[in-house]
Amino acid sequence: MSGEPVQPDDDPLAPPLHEGRFARLIRRTEECFFVAILLALVGVGLAPIIARRFDLGSITWSVDVSRQLVLWIALFGAGAATRDRKHIVIDAVSHLLSARNKFRLSALTGLISTAACGFLFVLCVRFVQSELEFNSDVSWHFGIPLWILSVVLPVGFLILTLRFIAGTYEDVISGFVRRQPKDQEEPAA
Repeated sequence: MSGEPVQPDDDPLAPPLHEGRFARLIRRTEECFFVAILLALVGVGLAPIIARRFDLGSITWSVDVSRQLVLWIALFGAGAATRDRKHIVIDAVSHLLSARNKFRLSALTGLISTAACGFLFVLCVRFVQSELEFNSDVSWHFGIPLWILSVVLPVGFLILTLRFIAGTYEDVISGFVRRQPKDQEEPAA
């Protein structure tokens, strides 16, 4: 057994034991952000029910605001899942590979995921620019400019891109540090 602390299996939501102070601060901030969005989503969902119950009139904006909040929580949740390496992975062949080839496959898929999210980030920035250009004077509910609603897309994909860069970097570094000598490599099954 090595001297490194082991992540407890009984709490899948527990932060990694090797997480630094700054990373813990970011994690706590994200958790507070998720709780705030979830509470807002519940409040917005209950608003029309309460308005009907007390004859306060019709609340027409709740569906639009709910959709927007779901988009925010989905993109930032995807970023958190990527940070914790709990995102969806298509893993059909890695159990057939040697340790060295698993490392190579992991690095390759990390690079492809980084490129895909980076490409989507660029497209989303262009989309927000076109929204700003063509809909700069159009307002949404509460006087919010319509283009501001699109800002979540590039922000979310930027977070995903940065998380995939960090994960791929960790994989490459750990692959070089933990690389086994050729005579001790696991045989391919």
